[in-house]
Amino acid sequence: MAVGVEWPEHALKAVLLGSVLLMVVRYFTQGPPAPPSSDQTVPVFTRPSCSNYEETMRVLRARLQPLDALSTAGLRGVALFLRHGDRTPAMVVEQERTFWMRTLPADHFPIPSRIEERESTIFPFARLTGKGVCETFALGEWVRDRYKGLLQSQTAGKSPARFYSTEYERTARTASVIARGIGFTKPELITSPRHLDPLDPWESIPAFSRAVYDFELTNETFLSLVRDSEEAAREVYSALQGRYFKKESSFSWVSAYDLFACAEAHPDPNRPLDRLVQSPLKQIVQGVTLAQYVCLYRDAKLRRMAVGGLLGGLAKWIGAVSGNNSPSGTTLPPLVDVPYFNLDPDTRMAVVACHDVNLLPLKIALDWEDPPSWPEYGSFLAFEVYDEFVRIVDSTGRTREVRQKDFIQICKANLGIIS
Repeated sequence: MAVGVEWPEHALKAVLLGSVLLMVVRYFTQGPPAPPSSDQTVPVFTRPSCSNYEETMRVLRARLQPLDALSTAGLRGVALFLRHGDRTPAMVVEQERTFWMRTLPADHFPIPSRIEERESTIFPFARLTGKGVCETFALGEWVRDRYKGLLQSQTAGKSPARFYSTEYERTARTASVIARGIGFTKPELITSPRHLDPLDPWESIPAFSRAVYDFELTNETFLSLVRDSEEAAREVYSALQGRYFKKESSFSWVSAYDLFACAEAHPDPNRPLDRLVQSPLKQIVQGVTLAQYVCLYRDAKLRRMAVGGLLGGLAKWIGAVSGNNSPSGTTLPPLVDVPYFNLDPDTRMAVVACHDVNLLPLKIALDWEDPPSWPEYGSFLAFEVYDEFVRIVDSTGRTREVRQKDFIQICKANLGIIS
């Protein structure tokens, strides 16, 4: 109706009567209107305030394009294990506090206050950045599009999705962001205290730390790696001492790796480290760090403690969602030293925000790639469950299909279970 135009009273009455009659006809021919969708299944398109969001989405979709050709018809469930998004350095560097403050996200994605408070003393370090938020939200939109049928299907007694995280700001925020990218406005975040969390074996399995310590002192392959890298270690330490490492005994390869990764993602010409990002030292740090951790996780005992709980929980969940086992999932014996990671058997989608030290042993356990690569920020492994097989996909577009019973055997083998 144009502004300023008056309709005759009889015309307004006719329009109103017509609307009422149309509603009555629709009610008796189509039934009553559907109730509003659950708040957990309404797509949300309020994107984070990233200046380059469209480019971020374009790059992501181009990388994952090989997966778009794979049908999800008959999909029973999907579990996605995701390394947290881009973050600030884990090491507290006072001279760089102001710089890293500027990389934090402008958008607020709430997480449990206990996790915020626990890491408040190291703020703004080891936190998800605005870049991390942007990339994680984009991944959430891709997940929503790929698994739209799964999310929209209504199965009695099944919840559409559950979101899990370790008790760290960077992982909890990642879970919060990807949930909203998928379309969950008020996601429930499921966490466990660090000392009970199978995804945090350094904290939850005391024997794991001791076993790693013993391995590093006695395993000849590992000791050979240490000897071969001694000269390089002195060179890297010399370049990073003072601002980053106060004394030589505080140097660690993985901390150096982390510093280089953060500096490369967030350049600063005034930062001494940036002069080294394009130097051979960066490749040395990456190579030695990866070689040492691959050596650790190729040991069956250490890999069992590092990722056995995750694989056991995944096997149980696959059995539950596929309907090929008992309602509670694949039956596995209780383990004394490794707690199972419990995924809700009544959920069709499980999204787990975790760490590089979860994904790396997981890839090694699955013999996913040779040689193994370090899991980058935001990288993932997803397990799509069908009636007879499990399709594994990763953040590079690589895929593999494994018969479901064979996949369960792989999980059991990594747990040391003979069947």
